[in-house]
Amino acid sequence: MPKILITGSSGNVGRATVEWLLRLDKKQTFRLGLRRPDKASQEYGEEKRLERVTFDFTDPSTHQAALRNIEYVFLLRPPKLANVDKQFLPFLEEAQKSGIKGMVFLSVQGAEKISNLPHARIEKLIRKLELPFVFLRAGYFMQNLTTTLYADIKANGEVTLPAGRAKFSWVDVDNLGEVAARTLLEFDGYQNQAFTLTGPQNLNFSDAIAVINQTLSTDLKYRPTNVFSYWYHLRKQKLSWIQIFILTLIHLTPRFAPSPPPTRKYTEITGKDPTTLAEFAKREENKFSR
Repeated sequence: MPKILITGSSGNVGRATVEWLLRLDKKQTFRLGLRRPDKASQEYGEEKRLERVTFDFTDPSTHQAALRNIEYVFLLRPPKLANVDKQFLPFLEEAQKSGIKGMVFLSVQGAEKISNLPHARIEKLIRKLELPFVFLRAGYFMQNLTTTLYADIKANGEVTLPAGRAKFSWVDVDNLGEVAARTLLEFDGYQNQAFTLTGPQNLNFSDAIAVINQTLSTDLKYRPTNVFSYWYHLRKQKLSWIQIFILTLIHLTPRFAPSPPPTRKYTEITGKDPTTLAEFAKREENKFSR
């Protein structure tokens, strides 16, 4: 029977976590909690070590079956869900009731300081329920350039954000997935700790785009904007107000706080160097070619 439940396995970090679990443990079966298990084969093929079950944070009737016989949970907040008490507390209470041995939660860098972030509120609930935990406080995803921000890059060759010249700690999602997998498989060695995970570079968006242009000989641009223009820009993309609020918070808040230094936690856990932005750009070159 599977001992590990992975939520959010259809997203970037979730997929990376599943791939690393399969790579690091050649025998164990893993359970994927999915809103539409029938579509999972499109992403994972016929991998027999992945058990698919119906799971939805917003539907408590799916929680008990997903958690049955599970010892460890990888918890990932879907971007559209921000009502923590309504959409996450029922699942966390069911996890407590089921007696899980540990929960690895993908949080964000600075969650311990920015209390209004959904991630910070989830961390608080996990502690309140006394669930054994590992918090992975991730830096800024390199993959945002090929997902969240990709529409502008593809259409206009630019990134539009209210980030000014604030520096971000860029991190490769594949590195996050590896750490998530290792802490799930070796939970006792990391229990009740919070790790900030970044790559080796703190770069503002102007410098990050320059790295990509220098690496790939592209001509991408960064267009800083104000909050109101950014909101209008996102509304034209038909994003919800919750999504707009969270994206604004992520890109605006670093302008008013000291730039956090990169950490070496990925190297400490894996013994390897983290991915640089140039290496990421080379790997994803086809996405940046217009």
